[in-house]
Amino acid sequence: MSGTTINIRSRDGGKFHCYLVVPEADDPTPAVVLASAVHGVDVDIRAIADEFAAHGFIAAAPDLFWRSVPGPLSRGDDRAVQRSQPRLEKINAGEGDMADTLAHLSTLLKFNGRAVAMGFCYGGPYAILGPKRRAGRLSRYTVAHEERGSAHLFGRAPRLHDAREPEGFRRCDVRVFDQACDGDPRRF
Repeated sequence: MSGTTINIRSRDGGKFHCYLVVPEADDPTPAVVLASAVHGVDVDIRAIADEFAAHGFIAAAPDLFWRSVPGPLSRGDDRAVQRSQPRLEKINAGEGDMADTLAHLSTLLKFNGRAVAMGFCYGGPYAILGPKRRAGRLSRYTVAHEERGSAHLFGRAPRLHDAREPEGFRRCDVRVFDQACDGDPRRF
């Protein structure tokens, strides 16, 4: 299953790209909003989104760097530093983009109103801070850490951190989401 790149209108004006995958399901389902590492919405993030959709979740991966250096970057691209600084300013702007993505999801008939934010490396703060500041809009928030970036999330188990859990980091993968809803995304 693969998705499409859509445009989402920013509350600050302008539009940004978002990779969106909607599963083939009869009933409304929850969503996973992916906050990418500094390399952006690359083939790895798209593959992760596709995998979530294959498990019955709507998956959205917004381009959080559209204001500076838009689009995906290769691992050796020096513009990664430029697009990520000043960090606090970029994260504050990106939080709005995450909220705008969630607002767009709420217009989808297939969306059941429940969502998770998942951040990868640089995208981690979006998954932790955003839900705390937007209480009630996201039901869970998770940060994925991997030594080699976001590549092959489902081939290897990354360390995921559910910010609500005091025990901190634990090894898991998409099965955690399946288990959280007993294999039925409508229960998420």
